[in-house]
Amino acid sequence: MQDSKRSNRIRLGICTFFVIAMACVALPYYVVVDGARSKTVTAIDLIMRSFANAEIWAGLLFLLFILIPAAGFFIAAFDKKSRLKAVAGLLCSVLGVTAILLMITPASISLGSMLSLLLYIVTFLLSMYLLLVKTGEQYQAEQAAQAKKQQKEHPVVKMDKDGAATVRKQEEQP
Repeated sequence: MQDSKRSNRIRLGICTFFVIAMACVALPYYVVVDGARSKTVTAIDLIMRSFANAEIWAGLLFLLFILIPAAGFFIAAFDKKSRLKAVAGLLCSVLGVTAILLMITPASISLGSMLSLLLYIVTFLLSMYLLLVKTGEQYQAEQAAQAKKQQKEHPVVKMDKDGAATVRKQEEQP
C-alpha cells in the first residue's frame, strides 16, 4: 500500500529531524570540568580523541551518536510502503536518548546533546503518530474492501408492478 500525503509529510519530518540530530554532533555536546575551569567538547572530538588514545571501545560507543540517527534517517527515507519506518523511528529515538543519557552524565549535558534529546523526543512522537496514521489507513482500506465485497454478495430484491419479487445478486444486474 502506497503512502498517503499525510504519511509522506510525517516521513519527511522524521527524516529532517534525524538529519538535524546528526548535525548536532558538531555542536558542544559534553562539558568537561577541569578544576575551576570548564570547556565544552563536541561529539566528533569525543570520537576522535577516543580513537587517538587507542580506546577503540569508547570510540565505537561515541560513534553511536552519529550511527543511530543515520540509521533512522535511511530507514525512514527509503521505506515507502511498510510500517517499518515508524517502528525504526521509535526504536532509534529510544536508543538515541538512552545513548545520550548513559554515555554523558546529566551534569555534563551541553547544547548539542540537549538539542539531540529534544529532537529524539519529537521524532518519537512523530513516529508514533505515523504508526497510528498507517494503522488507520490500513483499517479504512480493509473496511472499504469488506463493504465492496458485501455489496457484491448481497442479494437485491425487486418488486414488479404485478407484485412478483425477483432476487438477483448485485453482480448479475445489467
